[in-house]
Amino acid sequence: MNKTMVERYYDTKPEMCNTIVERYYSIKSDTNKTIVERYYSITLVTIKTIVRRHFGITSVMHKTMVGRYHGILWNDELLGKVNLA
Repeated sequence: MNKTMVERYYDTKPEMCNTIVERYYSIKSDTNKTIVERYYSITLVTIKTIVRRHFGITSVMHKTMVGRYHGILWNDELLGKVNLA
């Protein structure tokens, strides 16, 4: 989905935003690429904005093992101390 579709999706279904983000950061790094392609075909800045709007936290951009794909390093409390390193 493109940037516009993703923004509209998250604006109308913040509970789904939480589910998708948690799924993405709870899986193994070798499957990150599939989830990223499905849900995050948007800019890193847009992801950061969505996260701050719905969760009220400060996110830190973090490059994953997948290479050109990036993720958000969450506060430990949010996803049970998920380690992206």
